[in-house]
Amino acid sequence: MTKYVQLLCREINATKAENKTDPPLETVFFGGSTPSLVPPKLVDSVLETLSLKFGLSSEAQVSMEMDQGLMELGVNGVSLGVQAFQEELLKACGRAHGVREVYEATEIVGECGVENWSMDLISSLPHQTPEIWEESLRLTVEARLTHVSVYDLQPNKARNSGGCKWSEYPLGEFPLPSEMRSAEFYKMASRTPSDAEISSYCKSGYHCKHNLTYWKNKPFYAFGLGSTSYVDGVRFSRPKRMKEYTGYVEKMENDLVECGESPRTVQDMATDHLVVNEGRAIAADEFNTLLVNEDETERSPAYIRLSDPDGFLLSNELISLAFAVVAP
Repeated sequence: MTKYVQLLCREINATKAENKTDPPLETVFFGGSTPSLVPPKLVDSVLETLSLKFGLSSEAQVSMEMDQGLMELGVNGVSLGVQAFQEELLKACGRAHGVREVYEATEIVGECGVENWSMDLISSLPHQTPEIWEESLRLTVEARLTHVSVYDLQPNKARNSGGCKWSEYPLGEFPLPSEMRSAEFYKMASRTPSDAEISSYCKSGYHCKHNLTYWKNKPFYAFGLGSTSYVDGVRFSRPKRMKEYTGYVEKMENDLVECGESPRTVQDMATDHLVVNEGRAIAADEFNTLLVNEDETERSPAYIRLSDPDGFLLSNELISLAFAVVAP
């Protein structure tokens, strides 16, 4: 871990800042596998390196999986990968934790006095019923957290990653739910008393700043194995294997790396950039005007979010149809 974090900090130091007059970083997110296994002193070294290189806002949202020692370093956002509140479903997910560990983790969060914390839930799991899903949603709300991320199971991705319990099940067939049942799960989550944050839910004032950076198409740095940055309109990725990544960092230090791939296409931007239109309803006539008025669209692009929950489900179909046209 020490060698990897040292290499990570070398990459940060070797990265050319986008602009010396840029404001300090607003968010820092430690993700990938289980970052909380890294000792706090090593996390501190990463935060210090980021602060010295780019600056760190006094109101920055620093998020990571739970570890009590991390709170003293300025980590102010905690995420718990709960997934479900039923032992049988956790086993079906191939998770190492059980329901008892879920409650233990929430108690630790409370003891640490963390104000901003979230849970991840997965719907459309094998053998999951509306009653079971409703129980998970209810217990999540009772935990009095500030943010919930709800993910719909993607069996195809699970199969590609390998080693997942549900990879053996035929897509759309029992024990996996049908598309209609999956849509019902989403509607149930949308009725949860919370403010919607695209695909997530949170209390007012507790939006995930890091996710909003992606959704609003803002630039972001990324560091470490397999990470991908988006800076100055260009996306670029790091090697996924340690040997190649070490060589990559060494080349960066010698100014031998072209940190860039091809600029993002319209399709790339459309994939990432789905933003709420200030929460107001748009009449059909206004919508048609936006579509035909090219000058207005170029000057001030309009982004529309269909109303939850049925509108969101419809939007998935519309997006799929659109991409079939622009990128067959």
